[in-house]
Amino acid sequence: MRVAALLCVLLLLFAATNVAPPQASADPPAPPTAVITIPAASGNTYAVGEVVSTSFSCAEGAGGPGLTSCTDSNGGSGTSGVLDTSTPGASLTYTVTALSSDGQSGTASISYNVAAAPTAVITLPTTGHTYIVNQVVPTGFSCSDPTGPGIATCTDSNGASSPGDLVTSTPGTSLTYTVTATSSDGQTDTASISYTVAGAPTAAIASPNSGNTYSVDQVVPTSFSCSDPTGPGIATCLDSNGATSPGDLATSTPGTFTYTVTAASSDGQTGTASITYAVASGSGGGGSGGGGSGGTSITQSSSTSGVTTPAASATFQPVPITVANNTGLVTFTVTSRLDGLTLKGNLISTTGSLAVGVYKISGTDSDTSGDTGTWTYTLTVSNAIIQTSPTTGATTTTASNTFAPGPITVANNTGAVAFVTTVSSTGLKVSGAGVITTMGALVAGSYTVSGTDRDANGNAGSWTYTLTVSNRVVTVSFNANGGKGTMAAELDSTPSALRTDRFTRVRHTFTKWNTAANGSGKSFANGATYAFKSSVTLYAQWRAGKAAIHSVRFNDNGGTGSMAAEHDNTPTALTTNRFTRAGYVFTKWSTAANGTGVSHANGAIYSFKSTATLYAQWKKVPKAPPRVVTFAAHGGTGTMASEHHRTPTALTRDHFRRTGYTFIHWNTAANGSGVSYANGATYSFAASITLYAQWKKNKKVVVRPPKKTGPVIGPFALGSSTLSPSLESQIQNVADEVKAKGDTQLALVGYGDKLTAARERNRALVAKNIELGRMRAGAVATYLQGRLTALGLQGWTISIGAAGAGKAGSSQFEIGVVIATLS
Repeated sequence: MRVAALLCVLLLLFAATNVAPPQASADPPAPPTAVITIPAASGNTYAVGEVVSTSFSCAEGAGGPGLTSCTDSNGGSGTSGVLDTSTPGASLTYTVTALSSDGQSGTASISYNVAAAPTAVITLPTTGHTYIVNQVVPTGFSCSDPTGPGIATCTDSNGASSPGDLVTSTPGTSLTYTVTATSSDGQTDTASISYTVAGAPTAAIASPNSGNTYSVDQVVPTSFSCSDPTGPGIATCLDSNGATSPGDLATSTPGTFTYTVTAASSDGQTGTASITYAVASGSGGGGSGGGGSGGTSITQSSSTSGVTTPAASATFQPVPITVANNTGLVTFTVTSRLDGLTLKGNLISTTGSLAVGVYKISGTDSDTSGDTGTWTYTLTVSNAIIQTSPTTGATTTTASNTFAPGPITVANNTGAVAFVTTVSSTGLKVSGAGVITTMGALVAGSYTVSGTDRDANGNAGSWTYTLTVSNRVVTVSFNANGGKGTMAAELDSTPSALRTDRFTRVRHTFTKWNTAANGSGKSFANGATYAFKSSVTLYAQWRAGKAAIHSVRFNDNGGTGSMAAEHDNTPTALTTNRFTRAGYVFTKWSTAANGTGVSHANGAIYSFKSTATLYAQWKKVPKAPPRVVTFAAHGGTGTMASEHHRTPTALTRDHFRRTGYTFIHWNTAANGSGVSYANGATYSFAASITLYAQWKKNKKVVVRPPKKTGPVIGPFALGSSTLSPSLESQIQNVADEVKAKGDTQLALVGYGDKLTAARERNRALVAKNIELGRMRAGAVATYLQGRLTALGLQGWTISIGAAGAGKAGSSQFEIGVVIATLS
């Protein structure tokens, strides 16, 4: 190169000074060689696909005939060329050749290195987030090629660009979202984000109670509201008239109508709520008096039942009766025996502390327009602690390690509850405080844990929790591999039968599936069972020639039911047994009815090289002996026959008695530390057990008869427990006296009607009279409670009792009130 450069300089000097070249003495001079000028020295490093600015030039010294061509080793001419840098890490030589018109040539080379091409870089957000069905997941991915020529494409696994809309249509699954980037020089990179799909919350709608009555043309104040508690928010919330809150109902036609509110959350979930209302004829505000013509049935809209414990029964909150279809004010009347409950206005209350049992009160109601109806309320008093939290849950194998459903919640307890596990689980554990957790990653299956609970006051109950763990849903895709037709992909999470072949190929017979197109992978017969532990594509395998189709018919062989014949020409899984036979279990198929032929397991692969009839084979199941539940009085008296059953059956209700005690429940342990069962509860009869009666000692209350130190309220009307204005005034005086004296414990004794000597010998009449006294005491207690509360008094207790007939010689019947400390 230095010689060539020097020659070029000399030639230029000759041309500049017009000095003729020296003459040869004999032979003519050699023609000059073409001269090539190229850029800087060899050894530079370039990236794959990079354009190298070679800027080569060619010339021939003065006196030469000139250049005919000057090309690079890639066939290009001019002042630049694109180097072949497609092999990262290689050292290549780039050559330029010049040819003069007299046939002389010259060459020059530059050596260079090719660097490894940078890989496209993808930035993704943190994995592991949980999204709801159809939610747009803000992936916000970005792609770059820091040192390369740039990015040509960058798409997500759904074919979209940033931010990407994930397909989250399968609740409870864990999916992987993939982004692929390609740089303009052909380099690629992929990155994945894993996420969990949760069940989408449904839009919640709050609307007023149904059952109100309005007049024609009245504007109904619905004031509905919509929300999506855990979702991304509400997109629309409209009533059935297309209006938003409060909504103006079309009430121009008398009758009964349903008004619907529909809410749609921004993730596409919807919720609806309806309010049913009646439209009365005439003008004026229906529901506030007037406008009705009578005869309409008033319907109770409030709850008809409740639950409490003996300890809480004395302070049980009053329950209001609400109704529908009324016009104006409603009056409530008691027609049933009170039995521990009382009614004041429309408020149902207890008459004091109640023992374990069921208490009922009922009656009639009427409004100012003559509309009538009935009402009822049942209060169950029980010491049993009731589980209020869910008893089941679900998760996947991948999420089971961190699954935490939270603590068990209960009702009817007093204070803190201690939880004891009596039936343990291999995958779940429950702490003494009732917190449920998994014991690490769990395989697919069902896990159940259960036990008992008890509070500091001895109230007890039972609890249970079952967790279902399923595998992550995987996909099996089917490829025709030279055949024709379509087959939908199969999605599952547990071992399942593969779809049978639906592809066809001219002059070929399907033989099996294989994980490789050329059949070198793992093979699966037609309809065989696949584990569904990983996604895979199965390629149809074909054999030249069309094989004959054969049939397999199924015979119930003493069983019942039907199964269609199976037709195929390649090894295929048999249809699983659908026949049944009472007292028998299916064992296998056989080509002979008596089982002496060729046997085939349920769902086994059959060659279909010949036609056959397969007979169901049965094995008689011995009938399990009945299980026995024996009842133990455990301190009580009486007898109860044992129960013998094979299936879940309600237990016989308690027939034992124990003086001074009240039966509360059954228990598998005499000391009450086992599993408890309520009176009449259903038992599985999966095992024989002895149930011990559990008793609670009754509280002894000494009721003192009226004394001169205590006021006397009366008289009541004959056979009545209704308070007259005079009686209410007397009770107010008692409340004032309680406040003045600071009394906190009150004992009320109710008297019945005065009986003749003959009627006093009638036990039934005496018992009825005592009950009348109890009802009168209860009526006074209810009204007195309200008066004491109105006076701002707290911390008082009231107990009630009943005596027999009124005082001797009395023609009127009174109730005595004694303000004193109970014994």
